[in-house]
Amino acid sequence: MRFKTCSYKSINILEKYSFVPISIEANPPKSYTGVTLPELAPLPFLIKGLQNGTISKNLFRMLYIKQLDRCNDMSNLILKLLSYGGKICLVSSGGYNELNHRVILGEWLKRNGCNCKEYGVNKKKTQ
Repeated sequence: MRFKTCSYKSINILEKYSFVPISIEANPPKSYTGVTLPELAPLPFLIKGLQNGTISKNLFRMLYIKQLDRCNDMSNLILKLLSYGGKICLVSSGGYNELNHRVILGEWLKRNGCNCKEYGVNKKKTQ
């Protein structure tokens, strides 16, 4: 299975390549009318804690990964995603950074054997 992750701004480009966008936010923008999987969004207390400083960046990351580990077994998650089409784009707001939950989700999917890359981000080549 082939996954991409991206912000809402890149949806139109990836749709041209037959990717099916799926929002992974509890409250996607009103302009987004596609498929949503809010169960992949961080729990509200994680977001609030990060925003008000009661949860550190490292703790947010760790707790969100634990949430993903518990939310669904991998086979059910993949079956659900496959039901939307062969090429999936997991979409959320914000830029590409270590605290964006779509980046953490992408890393989690990779660790669980899925091919997942952020659209428009190339890894630097080492010489």
